[in-house]
Amino acid sequence: MKKFFLVVLFLMCAFSAKAQTFVQGGQQSLAQQTVFSLPFKNPNTAPCTLFATIRNPNAVVTDSNANTWVKLSNELWQTTTCVSGANTIFLTFSGPNYEQPVWAEYAGVLVLDGSIPALSEGTGLLASSLTTQANAGDLVLGWGSNANSNNDAVTAGPGFTLRGDVNEYLQDMVANTTGPVQSTVTYATADTWVTSVAAFKISVPPPPPLNFPLANSSFLFDDGTPVAPGLAVSMNQWNGSAWVGAGTIQSDSSGNLTGTLSVNPVFATGGMVTFQFGFNGIGDFTTQALPLSEFQQGSTGISLQVVVFKAAVVPKSVSVGLLP
Repeated sequence: MKKFFLVVLFLMCAFSAKAQTFVQGGQQSLAQQTVFSLPFKNPNTAPCTLFATIRNPNAVVTDSNANTWVKLSNELWQTTTCVSGANTIFLTFSGPNYEQPVWAEYAGVLVLDGSIPALSEGTGLLASSLTTQANAGDLVLGWGSNANSNNDAVTAGPGFTLRGDVNEYLQDMVANTTGPVQSTVTYATADTWVTSVAAFKISVPPPPPLNFPLANSSFLFDDGTPVAPGLAVSMNQWNGSAWVGAGTIQSDSSGNLTGTLSVNPVFATGGMVTFQFGFNGIGDFTTQALPLSEFQQGSTGISLQVVVFKAAVVPKSVSVGLLP
């Protein structure tokens, strides 16, 4: 049985993340203690905004980067002074406390767009906040907790994405239109709950994506023939917690590749961006970390050349080289 051996040469030729991009988050269900440590898995990347949902309104919130935290409501804290670097949030109480927080990082500096309605309280499966006004493009956050120290799971409301759920929960969406918005979640079992919602607008945007059209690119066997007309070559970028699409390239009947690749600086970690290349019909994937700085040199495009060796006796592999 023939195996493919792939060699990819990724050449730099002469070269807008959404302001509300969710970057990373975390959640913890912890025993009673006076100080809680909530680490981010990856370094924060400025400009950014950090949020924490905390059930006890008497928490003192700080972090290892000396950011200034502000309590926006009884269960939501925020800092817009976020600096780049590894970071851990600290919750300090006057005595032992049982807490189940959720925390998150968003790209760009986000500020309140309007006011936060009072916490809505109720009992049952459906937890619904009061409404607030949002403008098109606002980040809408919904958060809340139940009255019991348990992990009664919630299902995100229509249009929302759940970012954490351990008793406290946090969900978000981007408003498509201007008008009133409401946050709802559905509990797995009936519970006594509190919940609220707020809209945030961009104040300082994150760096925009860098888009690179392909030029002089090909996907060929080592004998010069096309691998497969219409074969799609996909590229994903690691955002700190998952692979997200960074472009799809198409191969024509002659083996020429066309398309656009997009590099999101927001997802850089330690100055590196990590990609995953995939080929339809070829099951293996490979990852490659490349310096973000190489993508910020003012180039106008990328030459991506893929060579597939038909008769290799070793498993296929992919090698990616980035040249200035």
